[in-house]
Formats: sequence, C-alpha cells, structure tokens
Amino acid sequence: MVEKIVASAVVAFLVIASRVIFGRVLARQSRTPVEERRSHIVLLRNITLLTGSLLLILIWADELQVLGLSLVAFGVAIAISLQDVVKSAIGAAVRATSSTYTVGDRIKIGDIRGQVIDHSLLTTTLIEIGPGSTRTGRTITIPNSLPLTEPLLNETAGHEYVLHSFAVLVKRTSWRTAEQVLLAAAQENAGPYVDPARNQMEERARTHALSAPNVVPLVFLRSVDVDVVELTVRVPVAAGSAGAVEDAIVRTWLAHGDETDAHPAQ
Repeated sequence: MVEKIVASAVVAFLVIASRVIFGRVLARQSRTPVEERRSHIVLLRNITLLTGSLLLILIWADELQVLGLSLVAFGVAIAISLQDVVKSAIGAAVRATSSTYTVGDRIKIGDIRGQVIDHSLLTTTLIEIGPGSTRTGRTITIPNSLPLTEPLLNETAGHEYVLHSFAVLVKRTSWRTAEQVLLAAAQENAGPYVDPARNQMEERARTHALSAPNVVPLVFLRSVDVDVVELTVRVPVAAGSAGAVEDAIVRTWLAHGDETDAHPAQ
C-alpha cells in the first residue's frame, strides 16, 4: 500500500511538472500564432491528464476492482429494495408530464374507481365511487406505479359530456317492448344533453381531424342465448352524471311492467 501511495505521488508530480514545463515552453513560442499555442496547451493538458489517469488506474487496479464490485453489489441491493419507490416516482413523472389526471378528476384503474383528492410523489388518494356514481365515503390510496401496469380511464378530464353505455338482458320474446321502453326513457332523461354533447364532440373532432360520433340516444341488440337478448343503451350525459341517468332509465324501464321480464346485466 505504501509503495502504491508513493507511486501515485510520483505520477501526480510528473503530470504537474510536465504541464508546467511544457506549458511555459509553448507559451514562449512567440512566432507561433496565439490560437495555435492555445490549442497546443489544451492538447498538452489533456494528454498529461489522460496519461496520469491511466497510470493511476494501473497502480490501483486491484483496489478499484474490489471497489467496483462492492459498488455494483450495493447498487443492485438499493435498486431491489427501492424498485417500488422508483416505479412510483416514474409514475408521478409520467402523470405530471402527460396530465393523465389531476385533483378533481374521476378515474378508473383496474377495479378501482374514484375521484382524485390528492397526489404526491409516491401515491394518489381517491374517494371511492360505488354503484350509481355515488361516493362511498371510503378513501383509497394507490401507488403511482399502478397506472404504469394497469389501463387508466379518466372519465372527466377535458370532457364536459361523454357517451355512456350500459346493458340489460331481456327474454327474446319481449325484446321489442323492452327496446321501445328503454329508448323512450333514454330520450327523456338524456335529451337535454344531446345538443351540448354534439357541439363539444364536433369541436373535438375538428381539433383531432376525426369524424364526429352520433350522440342521439340509441339501443343496440346482441343475441346472448337462445332465449336471451342483450340490449345496450348508449346516451350522451354530462361527465359525472352517468350513474344518475342510467339509474333513471333503468327505473323507468322496470316500472313499465313485468311484460319485459328482464333484469339489468352487470
């Protein structure tokens, strides 16, 4: 160890001495243009620094190898222990740069649905939203890494009006009656939203060079079984009021009578 310290001191002395001596020699060459002398001095500085660094690496090669292995092992241990923290921090950065959601937005991640009330570097806090778009009063804290692995649906950001769909199941023999009742209920409850929703979606279509969707209430049919038909109701609603509108339509349909013999589907 003493020999290596002495050798390192000698290398440092030689590097400094060579830079000083040759630097003065180059500076005194008055016949050489100033810019050329300056470039020579810079080249000399870089050569001596590189040579000295290589000599020090050769002298301390064994110790540097041990240190390098220790640093690698330490880095791996830190990365493993803090991987969730790093993922959450990356998720926060993605949220901040892409504006995926902010406080006040209603979002759905996997099976979790709620309204954002707070977010930090590592976590996001939601007020849980249950059936019918009503708040349950419970708070849910999720790591910011979750949106990196799960699809995120933002129900409100940038959208005053949305197209909401839900499905019901009816007997094949009564689908016509059910369709008429559901369509009439949809037109009655979602009618006030048609014009403002159309204006917003036409504006959005022009901005993104897309075709504007049809926003009038519609009912779609799909055969599920020999005796069962699925009716999908699609209506324009104000963002955040989809549950209330759906509830009103379903109540009107169920109140029509037992002749539809149907029940809401999950």
